[in-house]
Amino acid sequence: MSRINYHPPQDMLLGYASGHLQDGFNLVIGSHINMCADCRKTLHLHQSIGGHIVESQSPVPMKSSAESVLNTLKAEPKNPVQDTPLETQSADPIVPFSLQNYVQGSFDALKWQKLSRGLKQHVFKLSGSAKARLIWIDKGVAVPSHGHKGDELTLVLSGGYFDGEQAYTKGDVQWADHRAPHQPIAMMDGPCLTLAVTDAPIIFQNLLPKLLQPFFNI
Repeated sequence: MSRINYHPPQDMLLGYASGHLQDGFNLVIGSHINMCADCRKTLHLHQSIGGHIVESQSPVPMKSSAESVLNTLKAEPKNPVQDTPLETQSADPIVPFSLQNYVQGSFDALKWQKLSRGLKQHVFKLSGSAKARLIWIDKGVAVPSHGHKGDELTLVLSGGYFDGEQAYTKGDVQWADHRAPHQPIAMMDGPCLTLAVTDAPIIFQNLLPKLLQPFFNI
């Protein structure tokens, strides 16, 4: 695998370790951690520090309602993203282990929605307002120019793309949190597959994407 040069922000890694992120961001960061040894080490460090902090706290008396809260927590289903064994690899090298429960083995089996020529998406059904989607971009194809009202976190699963002078390849994460428009363009050596999450609608610059935006849930 080529060297991973771009990683999630440290506060997002900390949020992932403490369970304070929405499922969409958990899915992207968990998938990146499956691919990145450096971020696995950072995650384990955050978890170790958190464990020491908890152990150092003095015990306090529990309220009578605490037992019912604990029973509720035990009954809740586990988060499939947070409970993933992070070092485990899936059978398909393109599918990070954190995505296995959502992909069921192969990206080809998913229901894809065509956005335009050379561009398609698959939106995952997750809890919370953050929306996670796979985006397939044919070689040399540009994503419509857009800005952001909130955060966008994009992980490259295969291939690569350029955004201005920056090149992002397999395992890299791009964090965009600005209104200034940008326009990723897939590299010419093959199609690019990304996993992206946004927590607010993006701001398209051109009329046609704006008109189609409600239909594509972007």
